[in-house]
Order: sequence, then C-alpha cells, then structure tokens
Amino acid sequence: TQSTWGNLCNSYLSDPTMSLVIKAFLKDEIRRIRVSSSSSFGEIEQQLRTALAIPSTTRITIKYQDEEGDHCVLSPESLTDALSIATAAANYETTPLLKVHITPTTTTTPTTTTLATPTVSSATAGMNMLQLELTSDTDKSEIKEWHFHVVFLWSNAEQVRQAEALREKLVAGVASGNLTLVCHGVTTEHFPKLNVNRVPKVNLKPIGPHISGSYEVWVPKEGFVTAMSFFTLNRGDVSILIHPLTRWELADHTTRAAWIGTQFPLDLGPLVEDLNRIPLQYPDLGLGYSKKQ
Repeated sequence: TQSTWGNLCNSYLSDPTMSLVIKAFLKDEIRRIRVSSSSSFGEIEQQLRTALAIPSTTRITIKYQDEEGDHCVLSPESLTDALSIATAAANYETTPLLKVHITPTTTTTPTTTTLATPTVSSATAGMNMLQLELTSDTDKSEIKEWHFHVVFLWSNAEQVRQAEALREKLVAGVASGNLTLVCHGVTTEHFPKLNVNRVPKVNLKPIGPHISGSYEVWVPKEGFVTAMSFFTLNRGDVSILIHPLTRWELADHTTRAAWIGTQFPLDLGPLVEDLNRIPLQYPDLGLGYSKKQ
C-alpha cells in the first residue's frame, strides 16, 4: 500500500545501516559508489571526488534529476530530497539508485568589454537596469540569447494569477507570430523542431537561484525587442529578471542582469562562475547563437 511504501522510504532515510548507490557521470567517466543513507553531503562529495580523482582544489557542481525531470543542484539542503526520490523509485528488492552529473568549474575571471550604461528615462523608472558587460569568449561579438524570468510570490494568490495570465498571453503571442520566444506552454505546434523536454515548467517552489515562484522565458536576439516591449507593458505586479546567456553564469545573473519591477533576492550558491561554453538551449530552432550565418 502507499502508506507501507512510504514507511519503507522513511526507513531508508532514518536507518543508518541502509545504503544506496550513487551513479556519477563526469564527461566520459562513469563511477558507482555505495553510501550510507545517513551520509552527509560533505561525505558524499568526498567519496565522489575520490572515485573520480577530482582534486579538492577543483570546484564542482553536482546535479540530480527530480520527479518533474528538472536538473537540480545537489547541496546540503537538497540532499534529503534527492535521497527520497531515489528511494521512492526503488522497490522492495533493489537498492535505491541516485544518478548525478558532475561538472568541474574554474575560477578564472572573464575578459570583458564594458558597454555604456543605458540611459533610463522616467517612463521606465520601474526598471533597475544594471551596467552590461560583453565577453570576448568564443569570438562572439554580441549576446544572442537571453532569459526573461517571471518572478512572483507563490503565497500571493493574485500574483500567481497574474503570472499565469501573463504566460497565457506569451503563448498566444507566439501563436500569432508577434513574439519569438519559448516558455512553458509553447509546443511543436508553434516551433515544429522544438524539443519540448527542454522547456522548464512553472515553479511554485525554490529552484536553482530562484527562491520565489518563477518561470523561464527563453528569448533569442531575433525576438528581444518585442519581448522587452511586451513585458514592460504587460507584467502587472510581477517582476521580470532579464539576463544574458553566456558561459559566465554567475555574472549573467548579477552584474549583467536587469530587473523590471521589484528586485527579488537570488540564491547564488547553485550558479557556476564559468560553464566553459555558451549553453545552447534550443539549437534545433536555428535562432540566437545557432542561427546559420
């Protein structure tokens, strides 16, 4: 029964004699380690470093897949959630298995070219526009893809309603051809080559750096101006975080970010300073960085 299975899951997390297997992926390397259900995050990280010969001086990001298919950062705070997911997926006769993907990061500082700070008119006084910087990595002369994050208080029913209404307008704008973007609700009916498995859902719980309700809107340079106009005119009481997509993930969410509306705090812990490459989210669409020259 469900209650019996729930008791079994709880036993794995409370009984220090119980163990589970972690299957770790690092580039082309795959390792399996066995850990106790009572192991701390630090102990698990050290076992992973030993198994994959990762020096203690190298920063790493460890991610697991949650029950909704989203890749979440494994941390001391999320460890119980990750172990619960692995335990719930097991049966009475198998050892729980948790798959994690490990990404090493560097601490190099990006070479940047500073652009002029945009002039903000009184008509856009609600926007907290920060100074933008342009990286010189991979010979890119401009930023070609952006994220617009719709951020709201999930405990505020009116803000949740406005956020959902805004998302419906976004999808309708894509369907009419007036907007070029991807968010939850956009499908292959709008972009036949879209990989819908990559489209994030609406979040009513903390995820990544966002500690409030949020959802992501991917915007290529081809749709940036119309998206900017749309959000400025239609956001209501919700806030919009705008940031570029480059290899410098931490800077993209801080010194290169802009807000329309009230600025929300971010949890910068899950962010990586240098991804070593520009993340291509929807390359099959042939937009942004993936547009053929």
